[in-house]
Amino acid sequence: KNSTMRGSKKSLVSITEFPCEILLIIFGYLGHLDLKNVLLVCMKWKMMAEDPNLWSDCELILDQENKDDLEECLELKRFSKVNKLKFYKAKLNCQDFIKISNSRIRFLNMQKCNLKGVQPKDLSKCVNSLEKVDFDHSRTSSFQLKCLLTSITEETHLKYLDLSDMDLSNIDPYILGQAVNTIEEVHLGMEAQASLTTNQLTAIFALLAHYSTSKLKKLNLNKNVLYNVPSDILASGVNKLERASLCAVDVFQEQIIDIFEVLAEKTNLKSLDISKSNLVNVQPKSLIKAVSTMEELIMMDVQITKEQYLLIRKEVGDFSYNRTYSLNDTILYYSVSKKFTSGKICDTK
Repeated sequence: KNSTMRGSKKSLVSITEFPCEILLIIFGYLGHLDLKNVLLVCMKWKMMAEDPNLWSDCELILDQENKDDLEECLELKRFSKVNKLKFYKAKLNCQDFIKISNSRIRFLNMQKCNLKGVQPKDLSKCVNSLEKVDFDHSRTSSFQLKCLLTSITEETHLKYLDLSDMDLSNIDPYILGQAVNTIEEVHLGMEAQASLTTNQLTAIFALLAHYSTSKLKKLNLNKNVLYNVPSDILASGVNKLERASLCAVDVFQEQIIDIFEVLAEKTNLKSLDISKSNLVNVQPKSLIKAVSTMEELIMMDVQITKEQYLLIRKEVGDFSYNRTYSLNDTILYYSVSKKFTSGKICDTK
């Protein structure tokens, strides 16, 4: 009996003795903070955890105190495939952007940085050599932005640009329109800054609607004032996009109606965020077409009529509403917050 028990015992193998191939698979499931701890376990694990493939999607984050360590960081074996960089609350200079231009960095985020000491030509050269740039509430001068946007119209590798909440009021409308239409994805939401001007917005949509070589596919204009943009140009431009975010924009009912009428007939739109809008005057058939055919329709805190509400329920099934607005016990309209994906309600929780 005892010999049987001894024979059934299995030898235990320490995880430190696992083959390197197995360890790499295990380490691949760890986040970067856990990988930092793995580096400290033993020399074998340190060598394995230094594999550049484990860190390739890492974003380097530097602030004012350590921003000068950029080159040293990029020379580390583990970071040899890293191409994402974020500066946080740093005062950047020309030398910083020259370093970035000469590195393999392709994605740059500058959160709350001060760029006013950077020569416009150095800033423009660096930004145009990258694929994705987010200015993220950084401080710049009007002249820097003018030079940057002008240079984008001439030649750029940019595919993504975020200038949300940047003061663009002094930028020539045509230059801004051209620059925006040269990039695949642009964010110009104005949460804390004044809206783009009517002429700037009109230039963006006019070039988008009529410029056959426009590269613009995704546009965020949240909280901009679109009142005086010609309705036909706005509707045509929006429907030339693949993704449009028009959350909390100021528009006339005619403009909203035209956007949905064009959408119902012919559109490139796959995703539309029309949250915090009044849709009560949109033709029910146009709204239903959008709900049933679009890959994504975001309608958070929007107002719709009882007829629209009942038709959407018939199309997608029962769904709740936030509240109703009534007069003399007659429901005038519903407030709803829903996201629809290909004709189905998507749980946003």
